[in-house]
Amino acid sequence: MAHRRRPLRPRGRGGRPKDQGWITELDPQDPASVPVKRTVLGRFWHGAATVTEVNGRVVVYSTDAEDGEYLYKYVSARPWRTLRAQGEDPLDHGTLSVALFGANGSGRWLPLVFGSGPLTAGNGWRDQADVLVRAGLAADAVGTTPLARPERVAVPRYRGGVSRRRQRDRGPGLHRTRGAGAGSPAGRLGWGGGRRAGHRCRTLRPGRALDRDRRH
Repeated sequence: MAHRRRPLRPRGRGGRPKDQGWITELDPQDPASVPVKRTVLGRFWHGAATVTEVNGRVVVYSTDAEDGEYLYKYVSARPWRTLRAQGEDPLDHGTLSVALFGANGSGRWLPLVFGSGPLTAGNGWRDQADVLVRAGLAADAVGTTPLARPERVAVPRYRGGVSRRRQRDRGPGLHRTRGAGAGSPAGRLGWGGGRRAGHRCRTLRPGRALDRDRRH
């Protein structure tokens, strides 16, 4: 069944849709600092932006907090200390990926990179900026796993793994339309819809997880 993706609409008069849906970084320790829009984290209904470090690289987990949407991960291109020493920002140079889950609990990350897989000019994608502006549609195109309203993400280092919180269902419609119902990979794992109280999910190390680093 075709899905009509919910648009990001501006609030108030004179707003532009593409101004909405971005993560903005603020420095609470510096009142004179200028807020920075983190374009590389993608444009969608962000439910979380959880920052951690893996092998010296900045990692940011985020979710699209709508029924039938996705779990994302950004990884800096190089260790953050190296980038800082070169005068570069680790949140400007890296790759945004989206999670694909298997029915057996395994999974992998699919990079949202222009020129890779279906994200080509022949399929209507202009460049990497276009992929990030239309991150949700790019995730649709690569064929990832819809989840039932994914929300917060936590990285408990003392236990390992990545925990993801799923909010309670709003109703029976969207997550079934998008394929996050009982028969989907997410549904068979218990990550689909149907639980009005919501629940938490946890990904672990290799053989059971999305990441190969011991902390994930």
